[in-house]
Amino acid sequence: EGERRAEGAKRQRVRRQSQTADSLEGEAAEAWASTRRAVGALAAAGAAETTYLTSQKVLGGVAMCSSADCSSVLSGPYSMVGGVPISLLGLIAYLAVLALCAAPSVADDSAAWDRRTRTPLLVTTAAMAGFSTWLVALLVLKLQALCALCLASATISWSSFALTYRAADQTAPALGGLLASTVAALLTFYLVETGIALDQARDMAAVLAGEQTSSQQAPAQPRLVVFDPPPVTTVSTPEALRLATHLKAKGARMYGAYWCSHCFAQKQAFGARAAALIDYVECADDGANSQRATCHAQAINGYPTWEIDGKFYPGEKSLDELAQLSGLDD
Repeated sequence: EGERRAEGAKRQRVRRQSQTADSLEGEAAEAWASTRRAVGALAAAGAAETTYLTSQKVLGGVAMCSSADCSSVLSGPYSMVGGVPISLLGLIAYLAVLALCAAPSVADDSAAWDRRTRTPLLVTTAAMAGFSTWLVALLVLKLQALCALCLASATISWSSFALTYRAADQTAPALGGLLASTVAALLTFYLVETGIALDQARDMAAVLAGEQTSSQQAPAQPRLVVFDPPPVTTVSTPEALRLATHLKAKGARMYGAYWCSHCFAQKQAFGARAAALIDYVECADDGANSQRATCHAQAINGYPTWEIDGKFYPGEKSLDELAQLSGLDD
């Protein structure tokens, strides 16, 4: 009799433990469902922002931003790594978070996918938050510029991580994600810095080669290193020459930076002879004949920007668009 009572009590304990575990898992699943909805909404906003930035980068447009520093950051050398826009990498990360958030809702075994995707979601959001922190540090400490769109993306990343971490309450995967993002950020910055250093070395080699004879005759003087835009290599058509002559006569100006790929593409569209006729204003501090103060005074928010008849037209334009804007055939 005593053994039967002991066995019955044991079964009751097991049943209560199972019910408690089921209750806790149910509460956790409910908390995760709420977290997934919130993080999914944030990721959708981040994906929309990075889609916009990537499209502007690829198509040569100018991102809507409130300051010249912001557009300079989004158009500068640190906006690309290995020829790939960083905004595109951000878009891929946001889409990954969206997929992890949505997986339990569309899978046949919702509960299993809920448990299966918790740690990957935590690691991914942690990595995004860590990488965003390094990007903000780059903005503040090195570029000394503030970009509202960049800060918005960082806020989205950190908010997503905070919500996910609260639901998961797991330290090890979060630290793993932060560590992985640190390695990725340092590697990215190394690659970008190496590219910039190589470009500067080439420019310096060209300067030294051009002045080798004179340097042997007179002592070298300290100088500020400045950079010229890349030379235009295309041949101007008669139509391009006609348009460039017209723009010059109207006092039109093109604002740009030596490192701006879209500025170079704009000049390539004109060709070498026609591009030489354009009144080009260098906005980069370390660009040759820099007129940074003029660019700030005119509130130039991105490169290239055309000034025609006192009006400003941001972004790379086709020759037909410029002809229309300047009234070439009026």
